[in-house]
Amino acid sequence: MKREKIMLEINRIEEEHCKGCEIKRVIRKEHGSAKELRYCQAVCKYGRTLVELGAEIVKTGQSRAYSGPSMYPTLENYEKLDRLGIPDKEKLPHLRIGSIHTLNRYKDEWGIANKRKALDMSLAEYQALSRVMNDRTICVYKGVKEYTLRYKKNQWGIL
Repeated sequence: MKREKIMLEINRIEEEHCKGCEIKRVIRKEHGSAKELRYCQAVCKYGRTLVELGAEIVKTGQSRAYSGPSMYPTLENYEKLDRLGIPDKEKLPHLRIGSIHTLNRYKDEWGIANKRKALDMSLAEYQALSRVMNDRTICVYKGVKEYTLRYKKNQWGIL
């Protein structure tokens, strides 16, 4: 089967069966997305079909994932993989790196490390936002992680 036909079949299954799946929604809410994915792959007949279709794409060599030769961990090689849209975790074997922590050290050396964002917000601004948004939404709005907001709330003495 050609990649395009397989992708159309995957999209059809997801639209017709996965999108409104109540079981999937409940598992994600109670146990998180990793358990939901495991359930779908192990128990759900549509999930197993999706796994098989994905394996067929990989088996036929029509996958868009980078499968070139491994490289040395240089900024240039990292950026090549980054331009291909490959997530950091999947870059590890191509860059001959054993862990994400090692990659983060390299990124630090190259000056491209993800730095934590400081939360520049006053208590009054937080109180105004918290009337109309929950903490998670405030974090998304401000572009920070939830633990950053918890730290700030602790400083304000409202945790």
